[in-house]
Amino acid sequence: MRVTLFGNFGLCAPDGSEVTLTIKRARALLGILCLEPGTAWDREKLCTLLWGGRFRAQARASLRQTLLGLKKQLTPFRDDIFEVTRETVAVNPSAIRSDLAELEAELAGGGRAVSCCWRSATSRCSMVSNSATGSPDGAAIVARKWSND
Repeated sequence: MRVTLFGNFGLCAPDGSEVTLTIKRARALLGILCLEPGTAWDREKLCTLLWGGRFRAQARASLRQTLLGLKKQLTPFRDDIFEVTRETVAVNPSAIRSDLAELEAELAGGGRAVSCCWRSATSRCSMVSNSATGSPDGAAIVARKWSND
């Protein structure tokens, strides 16, 4: 499967057909997890990003429901997309790829054709920062963008 993180969120099945995720926070959750495929995200951090205004128990229940909905919708395409434990959630890097990962790979390989695109994307992202550190926080950017679209 392939996720588009730049611009409007998009999700394509392995055959190239578009998969529509109608729930905004499901798009945001998948987008956050795809920022660093294979990296286990703490459930509490995800709850804070996506359901910050709710009580902890309600936020955790919302995260569980959102994950369940994503699993049900995506399992027909591949059943190993998520790596879930009691405390963490990750996306399997071999099950899903993103335009961000493709861009990073191109840049790591010395690709110059995409460097201007990358500068443009990062300059937009630098406007949103992590309140604790003052540094750009990609997860906060994704949560705001796709939770409010």
